[in-house]
Amino acid sequence: MKKLFFLKPGSNLLSLSLSLCLYVGLFVHPLNIEKAWGSTFSTMNKPEIEVIAHRGFSSKTPENTMAAIKEAFHSGVSHIEIDVQLSKDGEVILLHDSSLDRTTNGYGKASHKTLKQLKELDAGSWFSSKFKGEKIPTLKEVLEWLPKEDLTLIIEVKSTAGTFGIESKITSLIKEAGKSDQVWLKSFDKSVLHKFQKLTPDIPKVFVFVAHTETLGITLGTSLDWGNLFEELKSINVTYLQPHSFFLTKSLSKKLRSQGFKLIAWGVNSKRRLNQMVERKVDLIETDYPLWALKNL
Repeated sequence: MKKLFFLKPGSNLLSLSLSLCLYVGLFVHPLNIEKAWGSTFSTMNKPEIEVIAHRGFSSKTPENTMAAIKEAFHSGVSHIEIDVQLSKDGEVILLHDSSLDRTTNGYGKASHKTLKQLKELDAGSWFSSKFKGEKIPTLKEVLEWLPKEDLTLIIEVKSTAGTFGIESKITSLIKEAGKSDQVWLKSFDKSVLHKFQKLTPDIPKVFVFVAHTETLGITLGTSLDWGNLFEELKSINVTYLQPHSFFLTKSLSKKLRSQGFKLIAWGVNSKRRLNQMVERKVDLIETDYPLWALKNL
């Protein structure tokens, strides 16, 4: 029998998980790691690994803005990842946090503001005065911009909390834009992927998580899950698994690939980590430094 355990406030597991997440920088804005810009990695026997720009070119421009997306495109990456939330009036917008506080001059929940109110906010000055006046884009605007070149947009839905119905809205926007062949759908929340499977089964799906213990069979994401999780993900046609690169061991990589999954490693922001992911034969890496990654692969 499969069991799903949520981490409760005040529990030791929650404290441990949060400490671990903070330690490796899992849920914060891009880290300042200029030492990552090392010499070019050897091209001998180099596997073909593609690069995903995390929240756009988020180390150079304010995350999840058109500036970040366009800068990532010009860097030459094949994939751009974005995060989405819902406005009060049901518009799908680009925003990582449920709160406006960190990346805009606004405050409170995005879901408490209409699109008109959100469009009045400055989403660039927090990063640099150079980007003063940058606006929160809508998913519709991004899809309309998306070039018909070899570029894939990865749309991440954090969870269904406060975003009820977001899956159907995203699906409708993708179909209206005629971009079904240029989009992947991603979440930490497997229930989101179940909904996407019903709505649009042909669009590739990505399940992202932090770590998986092979001995206990426990997967850590936004919750603790153990049982036959990966078989469940196969049943809804999840193509890609995305563990954090810190916890992707050689044996775990081999195990997941042997089950038919393709692998994406996230948090790849240093030369050492990039080299490790090459050794672990991942298919894609997600980074805050896409141009650096392209030069070092």
